This record gives sequence, C-alpha cells and structure tokens, in this order.
Amino acid sequence: MKRESKTDMLFRELSSVSNIRDYFNRNETSMITGDLPTRLQALIDELGINRSELAVRCGLDRYYVYDIFRGRKLPGSNKLIAIVLGLDLGLDTAQELLRLSGRPALYPRFARDSVLIYAIEHHLTLEEANALLEERHLPLLTE
Repeated sequence: MKRESKTDMLFRELSSVSNIRDYFNRNETSMITGDLPTRLQALIDELGINRSELAVRCGLDRYYVYDIFRGRKLPGSNKLIAIVLGLDLGLDTAQELLRLSGRPALYPRFARDSVLIYAIEHHLTLEEANALLEERHLPLLTE
C-alpha cells in the first residue's frame, strides 16, 4: 500500500476545510516558507556537511554552489535534482526545492520526470539516474 504524502494530505484537508484559519493553525509547520538558500542550508546542517561537501556529492562546481547560497545563482531543475540525488533526499523535498526556485514540480506523466522520480524514490546516484535517462534516450541531468 502506497503511503500518502504530506502534500496529498494537505490537498485533501484543504479541499474539505470550512475555515482557512483553522487549516493554517493546524498545518503551520508544514508550510513552505523562506527561500532556496535558507532551505538548502537547513538541509546540509541536518546532514552535518558543509557547502564544499555538498558540491562534491552533487558533482557541481564549488563556486557555483557558493553562489547559490549567496543568492547570486538560481539553479535550474537539473542542478536541483543533482543536489537531491547527491544528498539522497526524498521526493517531497525535491518538489519543495523545485518550487522554492520557481521551477515546475516533477510530473509522472512526463517520461523524463518519471525516470527522475524513480531515481529519487529508489535512492539512485546521479550516475545511475543519468544511465537510466540515457537508456530511454532522454536528456541527462549533467553532460
């Protein structure tokens, strides 16, 4: 049996709530607030790593990663998914990071997104995800 995601639960509750204030009071801690650099910092703090280690794990240039944290760079979807895979984050966190950066969420009806969702859910590495993309003749996350 598939576990219902927090987002699905919030959608279900929001569609049936009669008072939006009560909804927010009950779900305040589930709301996405802030910006991408702040959220990424919280994630690496939770993992006990620094920005340089983040760059290594995700195959990104260290200076590019530093610019993300400074707010000078806004990573595209590919780089965000590389971060998710490199840090072995879950799908809910991936969707959150995409939204914080103004990027569309992964959508399983798109073949490429299906591969990426699979890779995230099955804790694949960036290299393994790229191999699956290549197998399906889909654009790679990194060239």
